[in-house]
Amino acid sequence: MLLYVLMVIAAIGMYWANRQYKIKGVPWGRPLAGLFGVSALLLAMVKIFAQLSGCEQSGRQEKVLDKELSYANATYQYLGTYLKRNHPNQRILLIANPTSPNNKFNEKRLDIIKSGLETGFGGQMSSVQIERLEMPETAMAGAPMMFENLFTAEIFDEIVEKHKGRVDMIISLVGLPMDLRDMRFWNLDKDERPKLVVTHGAIYELKNAIAQGFVTAAVYYNPDLPYNFKDPVPEDVEEAFKKRYVLIDGDNIEEFAAKHPTIFIPDDE
Repeated sequence: MLLYVLMVIAAIGMYWANRQYKIKGVPWGRPLAGLFGVSALLLAMVKIFAQLSGCEQSGRQEKVLDKELSYANATYQYLGTYLKRNHPNQRILLIANPTSPNNKFNEKRLDIIKSGLETGFGGQMSSVQIERLEMPETAMAGAPMMFENLFTAEIFDEIVEKHKGRVDMIISLVGLPMDLRDMRFWNLDKDERPKLVVTHGAIYELKNAIAQGFVTAAVYYNPDLPYNFKDPVPEDVEEAFKKRYVLIDGDNIEEFAAKHPTIFIPDDE
């Protein structure tokens, strides 16, 4: 945008200086017009180079990623505030994607999620641990990994067992396994079963689990407000969260399901 403005200014300057030379006969008009003309040409070349080299596209992508990080910060601050109000002093376990040292965005996002939660809890969170999913040893280098192989009911139950007695709440940043109905987690005694919060995952099969308290809360994209990549991120945490997401729990699940019946599996299935 700045390049366009500068090119317009250069063009206007060239026209004005040329008029000064032709009409008023000022000696500096002609060289100044030439200077403006060269400036306009250079700016046009910079614009073309930026488009050809991908710099402009990279800049736009960077802005989008920055917005995503801002939304992540607001989302988990809002979630942390909600949990502080309803479930304070929790020992929390975050289930996250596999370590990706070559993907700085994902690693930075995880740091922001953790920081946002801690800010939202305002010091009323006992501890927070992170469990990263692991790539199977059989995974081929460079081959795409299907989520149903990366995160299964068995893997989820293994994580729960591994942290048994050491955490009070699990927040899954990757949703739940595709075969979630096979999770032994649902059959644990209430006193042994940690609270479960689901974010950034499908909730198609979770209506009854939320209504019955097996899932404490779920963060889901706001179906009433399609995301607009051009809109700025609101500075207010609650406003930013509600512009992008909804928080569903036992108190509002029936109302939300009635308003958006196609989001959940029918009760008779």
